[in-house]
Amino acid sequence: MTDDKVNTRPQVLAWGSNLFAQLPTCPHDYDGDTRPRRTLDAAACIIATCSYQTVFRSPSGELRAHGESPHLIEHVCQCLLQDRPKTDTLVFVGKDIFEAVLDVEGGKACFLDYAEESEREQAFCTIEGSRWKTAAVDGRGRCMAVDLEAHVYLFGSVADLKAATQTDEAAVKLRQEARFQAHVYSNDGLVSPVQATSVAKLPRFDKVSAGNAHFVLLSRSNKEAHLSPIWIFGDARFGAVPIKPFDHTIVVGLLVATSEAASTSPTDIAYLMPVTHFSTHEGFPSGIADACAGSRHTLVLTCDGDLYGWGWNEDSALLPFGSDENGIWENNIVYEPTLVPLPRSGNDSDVSIVSINASNGRSFGITTQGQLLVAGSNEFGCLGLNETLSGLKKKPRFERDFSQIKKEYDCVNGWQMHPDWTFEGDERVVDVHATMLATLITVETTC
Repeated sequence: MTDDKVNTRPQVLAWGSNLFAQLPTCPHDYDGDTRPRRTLDAAACIIATCSYQTVFRSPSGELRAHGESPHLIEHVCQCLLQDRPKTDTLVFVGKDIFEAVLDVEGGKACFLDYAEESEREQAFCTIEGSRWKTAAVDGRGRCMAVDLEAHVYLFGSVADLKAATQTDEAAVKLRQEARFQAHVYSNDGLVSPVQATSVAKLPRFDKVSAGNAHFVLLSRSNKEAHLSPIWIFGDARFGAVPIKPFDHTIVVGLLVATSEAASTSPTDIAYLMPVTHFSTHEGFPSGIADACAGSRHTLVLTCDGDLYGWGWNEDSALLPFGSDENGIWENNIVYEPTLVPLPRSGNDSDVSIVSINASNGRSFGITTQGQLLVAGSNEFGCLGLNETLSGLKKKPRFERDFSQIKKEYDCVNGWQMHPDWTFEGDERVVDVHATMLATLITVETTC
């Protein structure tokens, strides 16, 4: 009798800047074509990343950290999990640095105080009875959180999230003010509160992702056909919010007028808005598997493996540029959700994507075959390519580029197959994490 069980061996690799020692300090490995990569020998998989820190699981199952205050991060994880299974999920909240860790299973939230770390042993505060499911922080420091009932909140900072996690009257008031409430939207731009007898309501949100100044929410469990599974809030500049967000809109989310978060910025859209392009009620043919925010662009992955995107495209993280200057200024912004053209596989067949990620001017995708797709900025070598992009097509440089700052790095011109990870054998990419400074991938090899 043969054993049909397939054994795999994971390996975590990283590219990019190690400014905050968030990657291993071991010498670079080189693959013969001057593309530096670091191997995280102590990591079986990546749990969470931010600009200054990397949290990973060791082969023995322990949660470990690299970067700013790694021992504090590890201590927080130990205190939260204690004797519980090490596979229990923790949610790490922060853009540049992790400011909070949510223990969803244990009903606790831990808030870190790096300023106090050197002065006292326990530089964090754990609050019991937390009802938060997930949260994300944008480049302005604002925090959008989803609770266990799938309601969504906007706080001015993680410090406000901490205050709202308490159980006193002030915390209750803060949660009430920070929660988006459903309002009926009319064609003349007026909104009115949803009545108790109305069927109009916000969907139940499952995930939130943050860019520099915008948030993208995903509702996988939405059963209301007229509600889009993708919602958005934030700065309407640079195309991060589609140019026609109000078309076919029935319901929006609105903060109460007394909320400090309600008066965020004149450039923010007024409401939490559905992206109705993805509504089955409007004829979109597929469900949505995932969504993520880059710094100024957004990616949406369908259940059929197709990819849509919109937003800032100056580095060609979404769509490729032509070879001449005609229309280059218009191409800098993708104004509406647009189907992203993907490369063909080695045998000239279509590729289908199962996982996506994005960061500052760059995008990543993993195909069903375990191949890695990349697009956009190679700043700091974050695409894992050499200075000439390892033979991939470069975005043309024009004299009349939108940005007059001459960049020291080149950009991959739209989505292309990474030359090192076009696997058709025993290896496959299974995970990718992207930050402002670095990229980490997990590769599995069949033993």
